[in-house]
Amino acid sequence: MINKPLFGTSGVRGVVNQDLTPELCKNVGRALGTLLPSGAAVCLGTDSRLSRELIKSAVSEGLTETGINVAQPGILPTPALALLTREVGFSAGVMITASHNPPEFNGIKLFNADAIGYSRAQEEQVEQIYYGGRFRAGKTGAVEQVPLMKDKYFAFIRALTAGWNFNYGLKLMIDPGNGAAAGFASELFRQLGFTVIPVNDVPDGRFPGRSPEPKEDTLQATIKFLRQKNADLAICTFTQPI
Repeated sequence: MINKPLFGTSGVRGVVNQDLTPELCKNVGRALGTLLPSGAAVCLGTDSRLSRELIKSAVSEGLTETGINVAQPGILPTPALALLTREVGFSAGVMITASHNPPEFNGIKLFNADAIGYSRAQEEQVEQIYYGGRFRAGKTGAVEQVPLMKDKYFAFIRALTAGWNFNYGLKLMIDPGNGAAAGFASELFRQLGFTVIPVNDVPDGRFPGRSPEPKEDTLQATIKFLRQKNADLAICTFTQPI
């Protein structure tokens, strides 16, 4: 019997409690944890979806059962999670997200210590362990809440852009679509010195402001708001910008 690949083009995704069950997510965590060295530390973040705690808890449980320590920074955009994985020195990063898919979906995306997503060869290693069911047992890892991790990301971006010549006269309208960048991107741009006009800027996994995928037909209200506020530029993101 040939096992169906767990990973698609951007991680493991599916409808929560149908394709993506807590047991599946727990076993993905176990498989990843078995692949990593015992005692390794993993950064595990989420987007704003309502199922985030269910999936995060399942993956965390699987990781800790195999001796992996888990740091949970909360809701973060995917690029921030990837960069923090590298800059803080984690062995891997795990992002709980389904990108632009509808609210009933969620997923698991993996990153290496260098902030690069897992290759297909690495995903196949996780799949082999998952389907083989040979998970490492031993000392249980710890879970730590690290909500101030985003400050490290902001500091990195400020340092990176310190010598850049921005046009600070620009009025930026930011529409994160109630996703992972809600409240995050607007704060970052304010710290960089811009005037920011936010919309759909509260994390809400129901995505009440607009569809999580920014397209011409889903951004009409955003465009109207841009004109009403006489802003110079609108920045619109996926549920989790990539």
